[in-house]
Amino acid sequence: MYGSVEVILHKQKYASLGITVSGGVDRGYPPRITAIKPGSIADKSDCILVNDVIKAINSAVTANYTHEQIVKLTKNADTTIRLELEYVLTDFVKAATTKYAFIHLEPANESFGITVRGGLSHVGNGAFPLVICRIRPNSCADLNGCLKQGDRILAIDGVQTCGLTCEESMKLLACCRSGKSLFIEYDVADIGGKGRKERRQKSTFAWFALFKLRRHRGTHTCQQRSFEHTAT
Repeated sequence: MYGSVEVILHKQKYASLGITVSGGVDRGYPPRITAIKPGSIADKSDCILVNDVIKAINSAVTANYTHEQIVKLTKNADTTIRLELEYVLTDFVKAATTKYAFIHLEPANESFGITVRGGLSHVGNGAFPLVICRIRPNSCADLNGCLKQGDRILAIDGVQTCGLTCEESMKLLACCRSGKSLFIEYDVADIGGKGRKERRQKSTFAWFALFKLRRHRGTHTCQQRSFEHTAT
């Protein structure tokens, strides 16, 4: 099953996006992003992933374009380039035991460094978990240390992601100057894993009471709190 997302990037005319593209009608398979240059426009956008398929560039459908034509479209685009991307929706298998945590990311001068996929489908396939697919090295999320690839974001600043498309969730994550509060679900098997800080335990009732209070008052905290839940 596939998902889709529309990404808008801003650049100087003729500047490179920092992506490597393979494929095209002359290559026998759809154009696909095979590499992203660290520090590039595409990298810092936190919207693009390796293996994303480029379905359209500025509304020009790529199905009948050669590899060379696709590369020219990305390089010769004006200061705004709109990419329609397709990605594989992997089957989500919930672990036997999961935990939930409240994570606060401090204000940043650039995006938090989180790339997500999933959300409400455009084509009526239902809603899928909003999954963190990439955390950019040395970004705010990376330095925070409490998020990992595979974590599911259930709410952003109190807004539940189950009713949002991927684009809508990405827009919420892009507003970074005021900080961001995330409510996440993660697998207990990840506890103590490389790159994840430990979290203090808190009861289910107390956590939800705190979360509801934060939503009502519109305040945030830098502390991380979590509780354990065993799936049935």
